[in-house]
Amino acid sequence: LGLDPRPICLFDLNDTLASSTAVRRAAGRIRARPGGGALLALKQKLRFGLYTSATLPTVRDALPILAAAAGGCLFGEAGAARQPAADGGPPLPSSLILHRGHTAPAPAGEGDPRKAWATVKPVAPWFSEPARVLVVDDDATKAAAGEAAHFVVIPAWGAAEAGDCRALVALAAALDAHVAPL
Repeated sequence: LGLDPRPICLFDLNDTLASSTAVRRAAGRIRARPGGGALLALKQKLRFGLYTSATLPTVRDALPILAAAAGGCLFGEAGAARQPAADGGPPLPSSLILHRGHTAPAPAGEGDPRKAWATVKPVAPWFSEPARVLVVDDDATKAAAGEAAHFVVIPAWGAAEAGDCRALVALAAALDAHVAPL
């Protein structure tokens, strides 16, 4: 991860920063949750990334939509070397883009029992200092065993909700007060 001293904040994609897969399939497009601009204002204090159970093509589709909604790129640094993609597709803007290939199957009896493909998002295998990593997700069951302290759970967002959702603005204020000073 280099020598960057900023804490890392990884966001889930579906129902946290963007519309869910079900909404996307029904409407044919990804919608960004309102409030991304409040996160962008913290980019000098925190490193942002994604940690999603979504596939890499879905991540690629979402990145420009999230950037447009936030008023700038949340993930990656301007002028930084772009991260090669494991699937041979276009480079990613940051090494802090973790997708379905970085997740682990949910232990039996955990996660949503209706979803045989349920996953957890382990932090320790991917970061040398996991105590400096926070994952923001709408689903507490995504925390790997022993890693719940790394997770902040926010309410799920549905793209059909009004545009006045303030969850990301409130989260940004909490991150600025409690995480950025670390």
